[in-house]
Amino acid sequence: MDASDTQKESYGAFRNSGRPAIEKRLVLKALRKLNKPVTRRQLSAITKLPQNHLTRVLYDLQRIKPPGKPLVEIAFEKKCPTTNVRVQWYQLIDREKQVP
Repeated sequence: MDASDTQKESYGAFRNSGRPAIEKRLVLKALRKLNKPVTRRQLSAITKLPQNHLTRVLYDLQRIKPPGKPLVEIAFEKKCPTTNVRVQWYQLIDREKQVP
């Protein structure tokens, strides 16, 4: 099943609005400030972004290559303290610990 033209136009307008870059900055700022692994639910509460937006942002931040390496990684999976469901916990990649 293909996305409808309306869906494609809507997503294109969203991308062209600059909103994805703003959301990435919000997430990176929150992760730097917290300096510990967090769930999407916790990030949503801090950044006020919907969890479905965070899914896309975190996916992108795990795959972008500024200068050659992603910015975010999945630290581990364990139960969310709020929902008691096993979820992924995200953190910034510590560049200082990486061997070049």
